[in-house]
Amino acid sequence: MHSYSNAYADKLISLLAESGVSVLTNPPDNAVLQGRHDDYPRRRGHTRIDQLRDAGVTVGIGHDSVMDPWYHYGVGDQLDAAYVLLHYAHMSGHADVSSLWEMLTAANAEIVGVDDYGVTPGCEGSLVVYDALDPFDALRRRAPRTLVLNRGRPISRTDPATTTVIRESGDRTVNFTRE
Repeated sequence: MHSYSNAYADKLISLLAESGVSVLTNPPDNAVLQGRHDDYPRRRGHTRIDQLRDAGVTVGIGHDSVMDPWYHYGVGDQLDAAYVLLHYAHMSGHADVSSLWEMLTAANAEIVGVDDYGVTPGCEGSLVVYDALDPFDALRRRAPRTLVLNRGRPISRTDPATTTVIRESGDRTVNFTRE
């Protein structure tokens, strides 16, 4: 959809919205794969996020390549995918964080058919805990996941690394947050 004419894209977007179809964008993969054989200017293969969302289309963020022959750098990390998207979609403002986070969470849950989504009683209890102050900080630093729960059971833990600046006047630990 990135390369469609505006008239064609507008028609397609209205049809997608009318039909209730959802869209998943794969920013790392598409940025590398689409347009790779173009002359200049090269297309970057990312869809029209703002227009789709404005039309009421549910848009999620995916990353479907994990060490595969087409995209060798994939690690299946949704936060990395959102980080790439915020650059390519020009969603780098503070106001865009809530949209990106919604795409990563509620929109993705809706797209894959999770009915009991959220952190409220009765939900399945799957969640990711980031070593971050807030969603902006998680995206900015691509924060490590200190805990991942699947249906209430821990499936992964990470101890965040400590960074130390070495100085003649004494070492100092830094965390790269803005607190």
